[in-house]
Amino acid sequence: YYWGAHGVQRDHVAAAHYWRQAAQAGHGNAQVAYAGMILRGEVAGANATDAVRYYEAAVVANNSRGLNGLGYMYYFGRHGLPVNRSLAFSLFERAASMAVDGDSLANAATCLHEGEGTQRNLTRAVEFYEKASTDWGHFDSIHNLGRMHAHGQYPAPVPVHARETQPLDATESRSGQDVAATTQDTGGEDTNQANDAPPQGVAAHNAHTDLGVANSRGVVTNAVDWNAVTDHRNAGMALEYLQLAAAQGPWTAIVRAAFDRYLVRDYDGAYMLYMRAWLLGFDAAGTNAAYLLRRAAVTSVPCAPTLQSHGWNTSRTMKLVQRQLLHASLHAGDVDAGVLLADAYLEEAVAAHPQRQRYASTAIALYARASQAGRASASFAMGALFEEGRDVPRDLSRSLAYYVRAASQVPHESLTAPIHLAMARVRARQAIAYAMPHGTSLDEAVRMLAQSLRAAAWLQVLGVLVLSSATVACIAWCRWNCAAILHARA
Repeated sequence: YYWGAHGVQRDHVAAAHYWRQAAQAGHGNAQVAYAGMILRGEVAGANATDAVRYYEAAVVANNSRGLNGLGYMYYFGRHGLPVNRSLAFSLFERAASMAVDGDSLANAATCLHEGEGTQRNLTRAVEFYEKASTDWGHFDSIHNLGRMHAHGQYPAPVPVHARETQPLDATESRSGQDVAATTQDTGGEDTNQANDAPPQGVAAHNAHTDLGVANSRGVVTNAVDWNAVTDHRNAGMALEYLQLAAAQGPWTAIVRAAFDRYLVRDYDGAYMLYMRAWLLGFDAAGTNAAYLLRRAAVTSVPCAPTLQSHGWNTSRTMKLVQRQLLHASLHAGDVDAGVLLADAYLEEAVAAHPQRQRYASTAIALYARASQAGRASASFAMGALFEEGRDVPRDLSRSLAYYVRAASQVPHESLTAPIHLAMARVRARQAIAYAMPHGTSLDEAVRMLAQSLRAAAWLQVLGVLVLSSATVACIAWCRWNCAAILHARA
């Protein structure tokens, strides 16, 4: 409802209603999301005090977003809270210990780097910076590591060939997320996390796509004093990190601009900006552009006139460009692009399509690869294919195995309900198949069971009628006997 995705109209009132219900039930991410809506003025009758209360509830639940968001408020003294750097650091540190996002790691590192709210500890600061940069491609962390090497603030001289942790190269640095705009909120500020912006088809169930709230920057970047230069400078390492940060710079701004275009429903503008970022080397931007094409939100693409002049219609053109973008993103290592690509191929694998079997085989191979890579949506899709026997032999055991895998891979417990329903359905089918004679197909077994149930229902109705008739006869007999006895006495 917040984004107006997956076939529903955008409705912030409905989004606030459901997030409030989930927040009141104790769901940490919902508490942060609802608080973010309040701080952006999207909830009537609520104020900053209410938002802080929900953030505090998320902190009690040890939610990383709540910890980072409330820490940011205390660091700068926002939304009626006093400046309290010690409390801010303790909250950042708790969130950073979970290592589930780059912002909290960077915030804890900045406090340790400058000694804000805690004693200065460059060794721990570097540990957090490197974790954020290598695991999440976090821009500020990469930049700060480069500047530490340039200014000699790295805790000890590091031989060029002795580093244990290498930064990502420019093509891999994507803020650790799969799509190009954030969905997390930390109190209405701008958070530098580039994560799930347009909610995506099946791939929307990946790491952070569960809550789509406008971006809020919760990164503390202005506290470090870069004037304290030592003799431990390492120009080679500084250049490596700073070149990587420089490579991130252009597409970071473009991706943010694309997301802003998406929010105001300028899908053509968002598509063009995502394409620019993709050409600069940010592969996830290509996935976002493909997502817009998949939703048929884009009215035209640059290559459309040329392709149409060769007899291609608009729909075919969009599908071609979408698949090419997803192929490129997949080749660059974006596993979630593979899930979307599998969806696209499976949709094309209709009975009348001349390449139906090839498309179906490609989709199955892509789903299987993404399932091995830990994507719950791909495992669920494989389970459904084996359950239905679509383009693969029906195999309930393999179907159940994939559903079980999907349940173990899904990032949030709230998303497991469809998986558990599917598992229950498959187990019921297995029980039916086991009870039927050997060689009976599942469809035939289901038909036989339905016939048996109908027969049992008719027998039950007949039994009720017989019992009712017997009851009426018994009552009539009793009345006749009673009347005879009374007559005899009279």
